[in-house]
Amino acid sequence: MSTVGEVQGLAPDGPQVSTPVLVLPVSFAGSGMVYGLDPDQQGKTIWKTMASAGGPEGGVIWGASADSKAAYFAISDWNPGNPEAGGGVVALDIATGKKLWTTPAPKPACVKVTGCSAAQPGPTSLIEGAVFAGSDDGHVRAYASGDGHILWDFDTNRDFQTVNGIKAHGGSIDSTGATIAGGMVYLNSGYSRIPVMSGNVFLAFSVDGK
Repeated sequence: MSTVGEVQGLAPDGPQVSTPVLVLPVSFAGSGMVYGLDPDQQGKTIWKTMASAGGPEGGVIWGASADSKAAYFAISDWNPGNPEAGGGVVALDIATGKKLWTTPAPKPACVKVTGCSAAQPGPTSLIEGAVFAGSDDGHVRAYASGDGHILWDFDTNRDFQTVNGIKAHGGSIDSTGATIAGGMVYLNSGYSRIPVMSGNVFLAFSVDGK
């Protein structure tokens, strides 16, 4: 495979750029600043939009999701000294980079727990009408793709009765997004690579709760 184009210096706000996503005719990637790139013109910048403050462990870290109209980004902006800092989900118009909506992170209920944070570093997951995003406060939420209002919110930061009888507790939802298939949402809860809330549970949700 040959390299047809290379874009450098796309993350002045931090050391990382998130995994790129391709929705023809645009590819986009970013950190605090999100860039829309033309893959047919060696990565020429079409637009750029400041999605968040960015910085180390800031902005978009693990990736995004997209449909034919918009790209959906969960925001980290993690601040270990302030559990209420960071978080939120942003939708950008694919063609122009214009912000279609922004939904700030709700105030964490776990502010007195070590490692609690409103940051949302993980990638979003998308089905028709809904965008799913996890949070370092242990919550997984579904947002309406049209206007960003929260459709569903579940706190995984608690004990669970498991099918195999092993003691389990949820924690931060950080580096991975939800997998959605067959009317089910699958998600792991708990993260320990940075000082957020560890856990050891794999969860499955259905519409009817069975």
